[in-house]
Amino acid sequence: MKKDNSSYKVGDFAWFVPTGGKRAVKGEIVTINMETDIPYACLLEQVDGKYRTTMVSLLGDTSAEAKILHSSFVEK
Repeated sequence: MKKDNSSYKVGDFAWFVPTGGKRAVKGEIVTINMETDIPYACLLEQVDGKYRTTMVSLLGDTSAEAKILHSSFVEK
């Protein structure tokens, strides 16, 4: 995991769990907006090319990390 999720940049690959999904997927970051109340990133899924948006705080470097971040977010 990156120490500070704000260190992700356009072109990086990151793992995340899509909204309504249970499996982590890998995607390429297309845009990042850190200037909102809840920073978000737009990604292209690597497998099927779907365009997804997720919170930067839910991005992980591994599938397992993304699942843990997602689980702790859902429990809140």
